[in-house]
Amino acid sequence: MRKRSTAYALLLALAVCLITTPITAAAQVQPTLGTPVYVLRGALGIFSSGMDGLADEMTANGVPAVSMGFENWRDYTAAIVCAYTAHRYPVVLVGHSWGANTILLMAHELGKHDIPVALLVFYDATASARIPPNVRRVINYRSTSAIGGDVEVVGGRGFTGVIDNVTRPDLNHVQIDKAEDLHRQTIDATRKALGIAPSPSTPARGPSPRTG
Repeated sequence: MRKRSTAYALLLALAVCLITTPITAAAQVQPTLGTPVYVLRGALGIFSSGMDGLADEMTANGVPAVSMGFENWRDYTAAIVCAYTAHRYPVVLVGHSWGANTILLMAHELGKHDIPVALLVFYDATASARIPPNVRRVINYRSTSAIGGDVEVVGGRGFTGVIDNVTRPDLNHVQIDKAEDLHRQTIDATRKALGIAPSPSTPARGPSPRTG
């Protein structure tokens, strides 16, 4: 059922290019966005079930989101380009593991079309990253496991945005995507990036441990 609904959302986003009234077309995809927030799972899709939960939580908090495999990232990027051309809107991308690596590729590709990315959220990326100048803010959640512990996320040439490196030594690579407190932080950051008021259901809390 999830695969069917996420594929349907992607088709709706691509349909923006085929409809003659741009703003109306974008509204058909999502009331406040040109496309949903893309939340990308990692390898095989079986170790990133937390991304499915995050997408569901986002949608429940007024931010339509879809959880997808990372393999078809070029299609997702094309959908964003089509929707953004029709109606400008903030772009938010989230990913775990290889999905995190992939949203960086998407951000680079969107930069070629002069499309800004309001927020990138990495859940334990497996490769170091240099952030392109079209990205406004990055949240880099990382574990201290062998997979994500040595990953470095820094600004590339021309980058003037903000990078928050949040280290969670209590979580390993297959736990970090399921951490409810990180989900709440991600939802709050996404709502802020989209210009939506914080969710009243999100409790107040202190800052998470962070470095960098």
